[in-house]
Amino acid sequence: QILRTLGESSARGPERDVMRDAGLVGREHELATLLEAVEQAPTTGPSVILLHASSGFGKTRLLDELSSRLHAAGSLCLVGRCFERDATPYKALDGLVDALALE
Repeated sequence: QILRTLGESSARGPERDVMRDAGLVGREHELATLLEAVEQAPTTGPSVILLHASSGFGKTRLLDELSSRLHAAGSLCLVGRCFERDATPYKALDGLVDALALE
């Protein structure tokens, strides 16, 4: 998005947008399980869902869909990632703080 704003092209951007627009394919059961977990979560405070699977399973796409649906329903859904080699202190929370700043 930044590159497009600056008038530059990005080799990865359009492909990612196409994948996102293609819809969720083959993970309807997993999405239903996540939506059920959200419905059963206590409403008295924040909740956390840990999604773990092998590389290439489609975790990012699944979370994108979950996040979109929760956002459309009026929920605040923060998604963060941390990387093993990242030297940022509290790396698991860094992306969540960034997401809160954008809200």
